[in-house]
Amino acid sequence: MELTYDPGVIPMPDQETFARVWQRVMPDQSRSPIQPNTPPPSPSPRQPSAPELRKAPPPTPLSETALLEQLMDQTALAAQHYQALARRPNSHTARSLSRCAAACQQQLRRLSAAYFLISAARYQPWHGRLHPTPPSMDMALREQFLREQRQGTALRAAIGETNDPCLGKLCTELAGESDARCDILRGLLEQM
Repeated sequence: MELTYDPGVIPMPDQETFARVWQRVMPDQSRSPIQPNTPPPSPSPRQPSAPELRKAPPPTPLSETALLEQLMDQTALAAQHYQALARRPNSHTARSLSRCAAACQQQLRRLSAAYFLISAARYQPWHGRLHPTPPSMDMALREQFLREQRQGTALRAAIGETNDPCLGKLCTELAGESDARCDILRGLLEQM
């Protein structure tokens, strides 16, 4: 059980503590700027003497649209990486990597259609600069393999987070496709 402090709640000391501290701060009450007219009210039993602590709310799962946006961004990035790897000079693996890039583009279109059906809006995935790829082809393929594994894991996690049966089915299919691309990458590495 995790407890958090709510900064919006200002803890108020009970009246007895306040009077004791005030007496220490202002021993000469005749010069005090505060002159109470009435006796202090008795403290209510609900008033805490320490900062009020409460349970932290459970983490909210990503909404289906936010989940799809995240998956589309990852898929667009994977497609860009496949295209960059296929363009490398002397790449005997270019044909397989081009097919993987095309598969990622198809996966992106399927995710985009699901996003539109759920939100009635279009989402443009992030197309930023690629991170520099390693100079050796085997290390670049390894990084892409790990990226595909993370994508498959994210798709499997999305299956449990969604209440939409169609989206769950789509994520299951796409996770299988991601696993197939991992197999292709492993096969390319085995040929090197």
